[in-house]
Amino acid sequence: MMSYFHEKRRFKLLKDRLQAGLTDDERNFLEAAEIGNLDTVKDLLESDRVKVDCVDQQGRTALELAVSGNDVDVVVYLLERSNPRIIHKALLCAADNDMERISEMLLDHPIYRQSLQRYMEATTDAFLQAEDMPLQPEVRIRTGGDTPEVKLEDEDEDGFFSLGNVSKLLREVLLRAAKRNNFQIVKKIMMHGVFLEEPHDYFCSCHECTIWRREDFKVFTTRRLDTFRAMASPAYIALTEEDPIMAAFSLSQKFRSLSEIEGEYKQVYQELDHQVQNFTIALLDQCQSSDEVKTVLSGKPKIKHDNGIDETDESSSDILPMVHMALRMEQKKFVAHPQCQAQIGELWFSGVPFLRYLNRFLYLTLAVPVGMVVCPLFSFIYLVAPWSKVGKVVNTPLMKFLSYTCSYLTFLVLIITSKLYLRFAFNFLVCDKPPDYAYAIITIILLWIVGLIWEEVKQIWQAGAVDYFSSLWNVIDSIMLSLLLASFVLELVTPLRINRIIRDPVRVKVFNITSNQYDTTFLPLCTTITREASSDVGYCPRKTYTRVSEIVWTPTWVPDPELLSDILFTLGTIMSIGRFSFIMPANEALGTMLVSFKRTIADLLKITGMFLLVLFAFACGIATLYAPNKCLTDKFGSFTNTLSTLTWSVFGMGSVEAPSLNGNGSVDSLTNNPTRSSGVATVGHYLYGVYVFASMIVLLNLLIAVMSNTFNEVQCERDVEWKFARTELWLTFIEPGTPVPPPFNVIPSPRNIWRAILWLCRRSDLKFFLPHEGKQVRYAAVQTGSMDFAEADSRSEASVPISGRRTRQDVMCILIRRYVREVERMKIEGEDGDKATAEEQLRRLIERMAAKLEKRIDEVQLVATRVQHDVKEVHHDSARISSLQEQQTDMMKTFSDHRLREIDRYTRMLDETKLDILARMDAERLEMERVLQHRLSNLHHQLETDFQSLLRPSAQRPPR
Repeated sequence: MMSYFHEKRRFKLLKDRLQAGLTDDERNFLEAAEIGNLDTVKDLLESDRVKVDCVDQQGRTALELAVSGNDVDVVVYLLERSNPRIIHKALLCAADNDMERISEMLLDHPIYRQSLQRYMEATTDAFLQAEDMPLQPEVRIRTGGDTPEVKLEDEDEDGFFSLGNVSKLLREVLLRAAKRNNFQIVKKIMMHGVFLEEPHDYFCSCHECTIWRREDFKVFTTRRLDTFRAMASPAYIALTEEDPIMAAFSLSQKFRSLSEIEGEYKQVYQELDHQVQNFTIALLDQCQSSDEVKTVLSGKPKIKHDNGIDETDESSSDILPMVHMALRMEQKKFVAHPQCQAQIGELWFSGVPFLRYLNRFLYLTLAVPVGMVVCPLFSFIYLVAPWSKVGKVVNTPLMKFLSYTCSYLTFLVLIITSKLYLRFAFNFLVCDKPPDYAYAIITIILLWIVGLIWEEVKQIWQAGAVDYFSSLWNVIDSIMLSLLLASFVLELVTPLRINRIIRDPVRVKVFNITSNQYDTTFLPLCTTITREASSDVGYCPRKTYTRVSEIVWTPTWVPDPELLSDILFTLGTIMSIGRFSFIMPANEALGTMLVSFKRTIADLLKITGMFLLVLFAFACGIATLYAPNKCLTDKFGSFTNTLSTLTWSVFGMGSVEAPSLNGNGSVDSLTNNPTRSSGVATVGHYLYGVYVFASMIVLLNLLIAVMSNTFNEVQCERDVEWKFARTELWLTFIEPGTPVPPPFNVIPSPRNIWRAILWLCRRSDLKFFLPHEGKQVRYAAVQTGSMDFAEADSRSEASVPISGRRTRQDVMCILIRRYVREVERMKIEGEDGDKATAEEQLRRLIERMAAKLEKRIDEVQLVATRVQHDVKEVHHDSARISSLQEQQTDMMKTFSDHRLREIDRYTRMLDETKLDILARMDAERLEMERVLQHRLSNLHHQLETDFQSLLRPSAQRPPR
């Protein structure tokens, strides 16, 4: 009994969990629809033995199978007899299988054509506003019979298909077609007014997002991912965005941020990021001339805000704005593309093309010492005569880079020398009459710092504070200059303040020195400094102060200005010398090393967090262990000492005897156990050893492994990383600016004076003092030098009529068309850039073989028809022979009946006549049989020849 119920329950499970089987007619119907047997489909469907909505074990209808088989005739026949649900599933199947022709047929169905008509009416009526449009009754389509019937209804009934839901259904088809990157299907669907809406922010708390999260979080996440996959498709970006490159940049930046927020789908977002980046590279690959590349890179990028309004980014540079935007959004592959690098290199060597042949880092290092001597002369010439040939050469990007490098290196040498060997120049300010060279040294240093600060101020003014401080180099420059300025200001203010205090008769008593060497009218401090400064090199001003007049800094709660100045200068010097690494991207090997160093800093911070965790854990534990014995040890007597001991032990500066106790001192214990100290020391040695092992062996080797991995990643993309870093360096000097380096940039040039005069004239009522417009343009062009080649080109292009040049939108349309053709060609040839999977290649091979088999089957059907016609002719000839035989028999009877009475008289004549007739009829019959035999042999030979010709190409076809 138990087994019976068990078997019954098992049978019920099998029945519930497995779809019911198909009948023979349904199986034949679905197989006929799949192979394209239209006669069988018609026979089974018109005889009402099957229904059009029957499905196979995989849930596929006959229309879906016909769509998968790409049989147009069967699809047309079934389309007239299918309901909207089946049609929509077939459209999804066509989008999944890239059936463009069938998708177009399905989209021409009335249930979709109504939405297209409504969208076209809404888009063409430019005078109607969305809020002023009258509410129309909802259009619903009923497809109960052979032809769809369109009705206007207000309520949803069975058998009706709501047009309001058509847009949602088409949006689902658009998602699948976009993920398949099918341009034609995506375009056809978009013509129905269906577009994708960007998902809300991940942390959005609107009513819709809240409901989606609450109902089914899995569906909510899958919906977001599918939408992003479709929006990242090149087909969707190319057909919907006015600027596909900028849209791809924005999507790439969004995917990188989402990969950090949604960590569980990080790999998916990274793949989408690579996809949109490869799309921008593919568009650049389609450029066939330098003009097209310049047009693409010189477009003003538009930023899309949350309210859906696109605004032009006015903060971007006028020279290659798209490259600047790519740098801001870290589109490294786009920046490192050969087409982009060629345009940047052309600007970099503009004005001095002969230096391209000397583009080596060795020549750069040799040019720096020479430039430190020649740079002041060239800068002075540019300030005096910027229109001269030397001024134009100085205004080139490469020469600006060399000038700035030489100036910066000179500045480093000057400030270090002034601190180490010319420190007394600032101390002379204590005296009433300091020497002139002290003023010269102080002025040069401060002018250099002011010039560097002025450069940074101009960068903040041009780029904005947000963009300026987003760069690490700019932050380092700001901190470095702030530290140096504060240090030298303290060096300058301290002696002046001391001079004022010493000269104050109220605060300082009068010195009475009776000696022939000193005069009481001078300050003893100044005379001592003057005398000692002119003696040996190794003089020490502090000893002089101690011997003659002592100055004591009494407020201990206020930092010593000299000490504070030295600390600030030390930090500023370290950052200044480290900042000199900005020239490293000029060389490929050094630039790659600099990128690797930046990456490893992040790894170091991660490992530092783990190290601090281990350090504090062991510090707290060991400090607690040694707390009762704190009088017996110096290394672990307190938490601070324990932390210091453990920290320095990581760097190999720890002692093996650190956990030991000296035995001299009291122990905070209640039991007075004499073996307590030895037990604490034993456990301390073990803990100390475990800490050293965990920090030096485990964490240190882990850090080395992580850094090695990071270095290998950079090496795999060293060309892209180096070119991206070099482009950042080059564009800094390609942008228009003052060509002379600090401190010459603080000196106003004739160009700046002329601009100030023009500005004053425009601001005031002195416009009649302005020269002729042509002279003004000519003078401005002369003053700009070779750096404003881009402005000159823009002026020359502006002079060309609009019909004679292509706009950026025209070039973008041409590039997209070329890209679409390239993608279609690769799909046909199976040469996908990402290497199609084995399943995709097998599917394409099956499709090709199916097309060839269909062609061969048509030929076989034609031959079979011809054979059938010949067989009919053979049957007709056989009927004629039978009729002739019957005629012969009738004639014999007739002759015998008519001549019985004359048999005697005409016996001989009748016999001769009969023999002649029989001989003639036998000869005719033999001739007919011979002709029939000949035709049958020819027909048999022709059939053998046709079948052999059909089988021979399949056997001799080379294997694929």
